[in-house]
Amino acid sequence: MAETSSFYTVTMAKVYEDQGKDKEALGILEHLLLANPEDDDLKAACERVKARVMLTTEKQLTRLFEEWVDLLITHQRIQRLKHLNNPE
Repeated sequence: MAETSSFYTVTMAKVYEDQGKDKEALGILEHLLLANPEDDDLKAACERVKARVMLTTEKQLTRLFEEWVDLLITHQRIQRLKHLNNPE
């Protein structure tokens, strides 16, 4: 993050969260949690955002895997067509 740690506030983390910038929000919350390790509200917010980041990452990986499988199937079809056109 480009901001200095003086801008790391719960409000700033919430703004990032509201904008869908969960990784940025998590960075701020983790920074604040280091300074206030006993703050249960910060712990809960950190876990909530962390879970959303993990879910987003999982969805992205699933989508990439599905794209890879589609490309593999397409490649296999192209290879079969090439073989049909040029049997050796």
